[in-house]
Amino acid sequence: MSSPSTSAWRSLVDAVISAPRVQRFAAQNPVFWRYLAARCDGSAAGLTLTLGALFALGFLSLFLSIAEDVVMHDPLVMLDEKVVATAYRFRDPTLNAVMLAFTDLGAWQTVLAGVVLAAIWLVLRGRSILGIGLCVSVLMGEALVWILKALLLRPRPSLDHALVMAHGASFPSGHAFVAFAFYGYITLLAFRYATGAMRTLIGTNFIIIAAAIGVSRIYLGAHWPSDVLASYLLGTAWLATLFSLMPLFEQTGFGKSLARSDHPGGTALAVGLVLVWLTVFLTCFLSDLRGITISS
Repeated sequence: MSSPSTSAWRSLVDAVISAPRVQRFAAQNPVFWRYLAARCDGSAAGLTLTLGALFALGFLSLFLSIAEDVVMHDPLVMLDEKVVATAYRFRDPTLNAVMLAFTDLGAWQTVLAGVVLAAIWLVLRGRSILGIGLCVSVLMGEALVWILKALLLRPRPSLDHALVMAHGASFPSGHAFVAFAFYGYITLLAFRYATGAMRTLIGTNFIIIAAAIGVSRIYLGAHWPSDVLASYLLGTAWLATLFSLMPLFEQTGFGKSLARSDHPGGTALAVGLVLVWLTVFLTCFLSDLRGITISS
């Protein structure tokens, strides 16, 4: 059954196509018109890919705008310093621990464990192509972030005010990006199978997690605000690209060979995998918490 948004889009497309001027343009430019029509049909290379490409390009252009401001030392850089100074004023031991917990949601140990466990779950549920997509999202996405870091080489905030040790260049934020590459990917997968209020709950949880990870990096002194904002924009463009291409891969022979019906049950396995992930996260958090306590 078509969703209301899809039906509305098709109605809009039909109205545009039936307009007399559009019909005359189609008659005068048949080859170009067939190409445009193919970009708006219901195929994997049609509407989904078209909207995904437009969405990704829009957010990519915003990311490049921030990158240019950082390189040219535009007023955004001065605003960064003011925001960071304000964030440091709110520090206290309890909030330090809370922010550390959020930042450890984006730590490589937590994310790597999540990727492996989620991929295992997807493979066992007959969704191997989605598991591969998750690995691509995180691993290739992080490689992209490190390439950008190496190209721009932006210094991090002063170590005098840092509560956690962060290595490498500052722009863009790897933690903020992984909030989209991992948690965002899982959220969009959940959207595929959830409906109604459950979608609202899933989306709200993702927004909270992504925002908290980014804010924690600023609060702990690991990143500038523009690092985080740029990663949000880049992460959105990255997810839009992956999920607009996903139907194409699912319809290939390779994608079809990986698909099979779900096995019944599996709740106990899901709970077990989540508990393993929570153990990794808590281990990472408690280790980092001791480091903050000792340094304080």
